[in-house]
Amino acid sequence: MNRKFSERFSTQWVKVKFYAKEPRLNGATYPARVTFCEAVRMAITQPVVVSKASLSCESAKYIFGWREKFDTELLSNCQEKCEMSNEALKSLVSDMPRLNGSFSCIGLNTDDCPDLVMSCLAPQEMMKIIKVYNSHSGKNVEVSLNSMMGLCGNIAARTFAEGNLNISFGCSDSRKFAEIGRDRLVVGIPQKLFKVFVERG
Repeated sequence: MNRKFSERFSTQWVKVKFYAKEPRLNGATYPARVTFCEAVRMAITQPVVVSKASLSCESAKYIFGWREKFDTELLSNCQEKCEMSNEALKSLVSDMPRLNGSFSCIGLNTDDCPDLVMSCLAPQEMMKIIKVYNSHSGKNVEVSLNSMMGLCGNIAARTFAEGNLNISFGCSDSRKFAEIGRDRLVVGIPQKLFKVFVERG
């Protein structure tokens, strides 16, 4: 899948798979403590499997349903990074997609068929992605943009939950830990649209 997307769009892709049970995969890395953003970067060169126990980012745990609620501790942590009022943060978080945590782990670039793929694209490549989507659907790309939880929330969770193409400029953590270049933005494409982009890209 990575190869097919890379042949049509000049960039590297990361497959994302939500597993009900943790797989034991030869050659995969199971990091002890890592942010979701760091795991995405690591997956460019090797398969990575993360779980509730291995994720060090509490915001990502909340988004994936592995943390019960958005409590005062998490609100304070986000406020330090985003420099927003509590009211603004609560409003943004309430609009974020949140998965139910029914899966045990997330595989990145494992061999199993992914639930979605993501990539960091230059604007020119993003234009190609949007053009394919416009041609297929006859609709504009409707996305929700904010400066929080760029990869975990706006790409992985939202693309999986909504089953639609999503775009994000990332957040301060994801741009740092995933090493997203200043001339790049992120796209997520769900499984149901794979053939559209592979065949018409």
